[in-house]
Amino acid sequence: MSSLPKRILLTGAGGFIGSRLLRRLASPDREIVAVTRNARRIAALPGIRPLALDIAAPDFPSLLPQVDAVVHLAALLDLSAPPELLRRVNVEATEKLAQWASRAGVPYFLHASSLEAQGPSEAPLPQGEDAACRPVSSYGRSKLESEGAVSAHLPAGNLMTARFGNVYGPGSTALIEPLLRLGGDPETMSRIGSFRVQPIHVDDLAILLETALRNKPTGLMNLAGPEETSFADITAMITSLLGPLKHAPAGPAASFRDHVLSSVPRVHRLLSIDRQKKILPVLFRYDLLKGTAYTLEWLLQRPRG
Repeated sequence: MSSLPKRILLTGAGGFIGSRLLRRLASPDREIVAVTRNARRIAALPGIRPLALDIAAPDFPSLLPQVDAVVHLAALLDLSAPPELLRRVNVEATEKLAQWASRAGVPYFLHASSLEAQGPSEAPLPQGEDAACRPVSSYGRSKLESEGAVSAHLPAGNLMTARFGNVYGPGSTALIEPLLRLGGDPETMSRIGSFRVQPIHVDDLAILLETALRNKPTGLMNLAGPEETSFADITAMITSLLGPLKHAPAGPAASFRDHVLSSVPRVHRLLSIDRQKKILPVLFRYDLLKGTAYTLEWLLQRPRG
């Protein structure tokens, strides 16, 4: 197995995905510069150097140290955010980071994008990395533009852009909580239940990202789970674990429902992971049932309010 870079800059280190990757990378044998807006969110782990920075600040690249690799996870994920704010964080800040990495001669840059950059999947399914991009949200358009921004400033031999599938797991209200709330609404489920997705547990994604830092693949790559499923199948799985569901379309459930319905009829999110399996061959730790069970446990136990 190839070794990890000695000095890694990780943006979004205090976030849902970043915190999981940080734990995998922590070691007294390397230094991880953990960029986050709130350094108190960074666990005290060997080799971790918290760096409190807002990537949307105009001068943030001037405060960055020399490193051997960058993993850029920081992004604004709010689908309802104004387009100009999404662009400022997801495009302009990403471009500044890529420009800095180019000037600094950083040997490897891993940029996190999203399936939303490609947009709803169309036949033939699943879609490969070379499929046409038709993002349907301002967030998706900002992520697609961010891909162009890094490509414009970094050598192709130093850059990997990873399009994440539907990431779920304890610590996130995405996917599982909305379906937990919407599953008891027959009308909504009759409209979205057949839509197909490829969820990936956050811990499995962290393993893929660590492997990418070791193997240093380049180009565009889909990172998604191996199981193709539907919203109806996930809802049935939740029901098998918890019993009959009640309809409570509030908070993230309402946003999720509105986003899905705005994409009708092309809402499938099925990504070909042939390249992932060939270049990043890892054993996934969570099948969908196990991952859903652990996520539900976290959702039901977390403090409210």
